[in-house]
Amino acid sequence: MDLFNDYLGIGFVSLGYTGIDAQIRRGIYSFRGPSRKWLFRDLGWETALLEEMLAGAPHLLCHGVIGHITNPEQIRLLKDAQLPIINLARSESPEAWNSHRISMESVGRMAAEYFLSLGHRHLVLASPPPGQADFDVWEGFQAAALAQGVELLAWLRSSANQREVYELLPSRSTYPISTMTEWLLQAPKPVALLCSSDQTALRYTDFCMFQGLNVPEDVAILGIGDVEEVCMMNHVPLSSIALPGEKLGALAAEELERRMKGEASMEPHLLGAERVVLRRSTDQLAMKDPVIAEMLARLHRYAAERMSIADMCKGLPLCRRSINERFQAAMGRSIREELFRIRVDLAKERLLSTDQTVFQVALECGFVDPESMAKHFKSLLGCTPSQFRKDGARA
Repeated sequence: MDLFNDYLGIGFVSLGYTGIDAQIRRGIYSFRGPSRKWLFRDLGWETALLEEMLAGAPHLLCHGVIGHITNPEQIRLLKDAQLPIINLARSESPEAWNSHRISMESVGRMAAEYFLSLGHRHLVLASPPPGQADFDVWEGFQAAALAQGVELLAWLRSSANQREVYELLPSRSTYPISTMTEWLLQAPKPVALLCSSDQTALRYTDFCMFQGLNVPEDVAILGIGDVEEVCMMNHVPLSSIALPGEKLGALAAEELERRMKGEASMEPHLLGAERVVLRRSTDQLAMKDPVIAEMLARLHRYAAERMSIADMCKGLPLCRRSINERFQAAMGRSIREELFRIRVDLAKERLLSTDQTVFQVALECGFVDPESMAKHFKSLLGCTPSQFRKDGARA
């Protein structure tokens, strides 16, 4: 009797063990749980094991495939395989393979909004040879930056043969540069730098150290992926945007199970960025005005404690009215507006990451009651807290 007859083989194609791939794996494993008899087979990045599996090798028997399928030869082989396939890659693939994915536009938007909330007005994206994900990040990054007004907005990008800057502000132009780091040295300070990955962010952090630039005082650096093993390598730990990798993995596994059973597919989910994980590389507020910088720091520090704005202004060398006028001029919104924007951001994270009631979230994020939180959600997001949680869970 073959004890493996009751099991289903699930093949992983081009799915690694680190970073976002590790998160995706955890989501798949969590969906499998103890009840599903799934055996996982790594089919690697090349075609050799895939060809062996398709030729009928019993130790590689697969009833479905999940992975980042971009290799043209892999695509060619799998097109004829008649297998349920979930392709998590963003590149072109047969329509039947399309599945859930992460919105990289939301990553860029979250990064820009975070930098702007700290007072930065010089925003830069840095990426190696850009792929579709980088273009999506740039779309969100520039949209959020332009909506609030910035002095410098640029994209440092490279290819195999050249390096260039696409500068949207102060003047729209594209021009070659000898090195990314030379441009960064000459850029106005402080500058806020979003990097396309934590690995890229680590390289820029090292460069700043060697060139005498202080992180985060001169250059605030933010990565993407929140790979803690990378973010903690430097003596300046990296802030990073966490991605919903585990949720993506669980959705991919659920979708694969449906297809293996011949059931109707789910509607594709577009998952938004989760949150900014704060570490040392961005914790220096960038305002040139020290009074406004201190006011911003106090707003972030005490937003959840329901401390009054009058109390937050105590000890500053200006009266509350003067502080508010300078704050309005620098940030484009009043102290009160910024306080409730911060509280809404705190509540958004709790609504998506905890099972707390709306009432509990409101009180723990500084609102006097759920009605007050609902009013500010409606004003800033166009929905109620409950609707936001429902849409986020569905996404």
